[in-house]
Amino acid sequence: SKLNELKKQTEDLVKDLESKIEKVKKAKFDKDKLEEFRKENKENKDLLDYVENLKDDTFAKLQKEFTDELNTFVEDLKEILKEIEKKELKEEDVEDHIEQNKGISELVKEQFTIFEKVSKY
Repeated sequence: SKLNELKKQTEDLVKDLESKIEKVKKAKFDKDKLEEFRKENKENKDLLDYVENLKDDTFAKLQKEFTDELNTFVEDLKEILKEIEKKELKEEDVEDHIEQNKGISELVKEQFTIFEKVSKY
């Protein structure tokens, strides 16, 4: 059923985000990788904006913001899981949540990929 699909998708996403949170927390800024990244993406203004002001001291801020964002997603997803458990989720909302999860997954994947390109573990 769609509900089971949503439940599994949400559980998997929570696991994925929680493992990313751990990685983000452990990450260290890598100046050389950042330079490399800038060279590779000269044409891509959006990507460069994301890393534009990145330095040692601003990396910690990015790290915290990213961790906070991921934690917020995790909390929201766990709420959805609670609603599924209690059978409080409306049938018509299931499809929306599935789409929303896909969106979160894509967004985080994109951000995390960039994050990995400017950090080391």
